[in-house]
Amino acid sequence: MLKRAASARTVSQVDLTAVKEILKGHSDLSPLIARAASIQACDFQRDYSLGLYLQFSEYTTVRTAARWIAAECAVAISEGRPADAVRRAALIFRMARHAAQSEDGISYITSISLDTIALRVLESAIHAGPDRAEVLTAVHDVLHREWHEESFARSLHGDLVMYKVTLDNLKSQGPKYEYGPSSANTAAADEITNSFAKYVFAGTGMLNGNGANVFRSMRQLSKVADKPYPESAAGVAKITDELAAGGFDTSLASDLLSAYREVPAAKARLLARIRVLDSAAAVLKWNTRNTSLPDRLKEVLKTAPTDPFDLKSLRYRRDGNGFTLYSVGESARFCGQPTDKKQYNLEAVFTFPAPKYLTEPEPPAR
Repeated sequence: MLKRAASARTVSQVDLTAVKEILKGHSDLSPLIARAASIQACDFQRDYSLGLYLQFSEYTTVRTAARWIAAECAVAISEGRPADAVRRAALIFRMARHAAQSEDGISYITSISLDTIALRVLESAIHAGPDRAEVLTAVHDVLHREWHEESFARSLHGDLVMYKVTLDNLKSQGPKYEYGPSSANTAAADEITNSFAKYVFAGTGMLNGNGANVFRSMRQLSKVADKPYPESAAGVAKITDELAAGGFDTSLASDLLSAYREVPAAKARLLARIRVLDSAAAVLKWNTRNTSLPDRLKEVLKTAPTDPFDLKSLRYRRDGNGFTLYSVGESARFCGQPTDKKQYNLEAVFTFPAPKYLTEPEPPAR
């Protein structure tokens, strides 16, 4: 139920009632979550000596906490308190910063997913209070205070450490490490529920050319990871394509590194959404001081924000009594006219007034 409320832009009254009951029944959790999220830095105290057997189970709890806060925000918006919802969503952005501090790929992707949850709250709040300067100012302040772009390259360095530890463990422990860490670490190995880890260690694959190719390719990825999207996406695609075509000696590297192929687009999409939402708040705030919406974005902002996908300005279009702000997206062909909620959610776009398919509540949960 909390997940539904956190992801829906408009929550049905039936679901809202259920969410309120859940929140009321566990009212002690809210201050605990707020206290944890307010910590300046978070050390998850992971045992990196486990190498690729290292688990990240705490992120299930973190995502649940983020949805809890988002559900609280949905209730606040339904009660006519969108500014309170925006300020509360700041806690989710802080959770994302905590995750990113861990400097590994899983943590980096987790930070993006948490930021996305927070952005959904801010977007809903803007639609709930498009003529309320307090709401629009709060959106700008929270975005500029609580969010900053994280380094993809830094997360690769953390993953490289885990690969290096795995190689060292194989060298020191021999074949027995192929079946997981021994003694005190056996429980962690038992949590591996798929065959991926066994494939990684089968035949001590990290000890042959595969290991060398993993490290070589990771260094190459690090060099392009934080480049502008066009260069980063092309670089990551080139590296992973070469690994896929390299035969046995690159098979392990190909499997490990293929997961990074979609990260440049995810990183650019998040940045585009941040800029679109911040710009939309600025346009609506400008509208509260004038008799009509601006014809051009430069009337509101001295410099139009850059679209991270094509490095041109974000697109702004007047649509009758409303407007659309959008990025051209990964395809570089998106025109700011999503056909349904699914496409709207996939792109970096803000339409005002909100399309009908966004204002219709999700069917109540059964």
